Amino acid sequence: MRIASSNSTTQMASTEAPVILSVTDS
Repeated sequence: MRIASSNSTTQMASTEAPVILSVTDS
């Protein structure tokens, strides 16, 4: 979310990556 300057695709991927990892880790 901090990277607002990056492209929408990169921002979404960066935001989704941690979410998926958290869900899998949990």
